[in-house]
Amino acid sequence: MKKETRITIVLIVFQVLLVVLAFMLGIFIQKNNGYAQFNLPILNQSLEILRANGLPTPPPDPALEYGMIRGMLQAYGDPFSSFSEPAQAELQSDQLAGKFGGVGANIIQNADGFFYLLPYPDSPAENAGVVENDRLIAVDDVIVDSNFTSDQVAALIRGPENSRVKLTLTHPPEYTETTILTIKRVEVPLPSLHYFLAQNQPQIGIIQLNIIAETSPDEISAAIEDLLEREAKAFVIDLRNNGGGLLDSGIELAELFLSRGNLIIERRSKNQPSELITATKNGRYADLPIVIITNGNTASAAEIFAGALQANGRCKLVGFPTYGKNTIQLVFSLQDGSSLHITSSEWGFPALPDFSAGNGLIPEFTFQDMDSMDPQIMENAVNFLLTEQETP
Repeated sequence: MKKETRITIVLIVFQVLLVVLAFMLGIFIQKNNGYAQFNLPILNQSLEILRANGLPTPPPDPALEYGMIRGMLQAYGDPFSSFSEPAQAELQSDQLAGKFGGVGANIIQNADGFFYLLPYPDSPAENAGVVENDRLIAVDDVIVDSNFTSDQVAALIRGPENSRVKLTLTHPPEYTETTILTIKRVEVPLPSLHYFLAQNQPQIGIIQLNIIAETSPDEISAAIEDLLEREAKAFVIDLRNNGGGLLDSGIELAELFLSRGNLIIERRSKNQPSELITATKNGRYADLPIVIITNGNTASAAEIFAGALQANGRCKLVGFPTYGKNTIQLVFSLQDGSSLHITSSEWGFPALPDFSAGNGLIPEFTFQDMDSMDPQIMENAVNFLLTEQETP
């Protein structure tokens, strides 16, 4: 046998071995990861039929993919597993972070379909030359038209702090001359709460917490310290319509008001033993007199905060029963900037066995025949707190 022939045979055998090895390695990885690539012949066949026979032109592939993902989640049947498109995912991430990189301008869309900018005073946008009611034509190289949503435009303008964004604008009132401005993004805070002294009872501080964001524990601490300096003695924390947010922030908020060793929640995850999460230290405000207002839209991490305090006898709740969302979602960022939110575990309060999915926290003091956002409820909560303080 010629030398060249032997070399060729060896190379062919070597290549075959590599293919077999790669195939076996793929099987090994799939088995050890607990899943294999799905074979979806019916979906692929349906897509081919749609493209070949559908009279209307199908939307671009991302839109079809997004619809498929939503259909998959609908079949999955978990009400809290969800999908967010890139713009929505970015805005959600910013809200939970409590800040974003932006230029300091409000975005509105008028009936004419165009988007207009309203710069905040002394913002990067105003300082760069954006004037009130500038019409937005493009962001970087993306032309903005009526097919965009406000969320999509906001997501285009936002970006990492200290990065730059190019805005193409036309100025009012003629909207004829095009102006291109390059603006450096700055950190823009998204406060998760606001606070004030009760109007007729200035010894009571009011904190309205709207979302459980990454910044919420620091924000609520700063609010309490400011109100204490203004001689507040006790506090009402309003969690009405707070749909939750970050698990870790909800736990950290509870820790601020609990003592070391107090049980916050019991967490149960798939194929794992139950985990008891307790306060790791004495909270800075463990002795501060408080009551918490809730309603049917108080949910998730907001329920962790309120329920942990109620379960430990730390404070009483007033208002209406909460939503009863006792699950935790992991957020997976997808390759195009969209995100998949998948329920991964559930939690509860051993001291409150009636709390479960759909069965929320029950306040000690409830209101009958009132809208949950009635201004009278805040006054009632203040009076309830004053009565609690007077009780020996």
